[in-house]
Amino acid sequence: MWRQLLEPKTSVILALWVITLCVGLYVYDRIDQKLSDIDRELSDIAFATAMLNLKTNPSRQYEYLVVSPEDTSFSATMNLYGDLGWEIAFARRATSGRGYAQKVRYELILKKTR
Repeated sequence: MWRQLLEPKTSVILALWVITLCVGLYVYDRIDQKLSDIDRELSDIAFATAMLNLKTNPSRQYEYLVVSPEDTSFSATMNLYGDLGWEIAFARRATSGRGYAQKVRYELILKKTR
């Protein structure tokens, strides 16, 4: 078995496999970082739009609530708040950790008329 691993052809294939794996991990990390940056920029734009909307409609009185439901309970949580009269003013999906340890939550600003 060791003799087969030391053959030049096998060593080249193994080296190419390791290089491909390393390049793939590097590319994945770069793409993940870019997507995080894009998500952050979109969140900033959405927040600015929500704030602009508040300034242009000063006659309405709203009550606000900040919630952060987990990804797995998002629908049930939103249905509960919807039944209580709340609507989403701003939302973004937030992640923490990487790979299998990644946790996904939503960060939401809810509003309802007073």
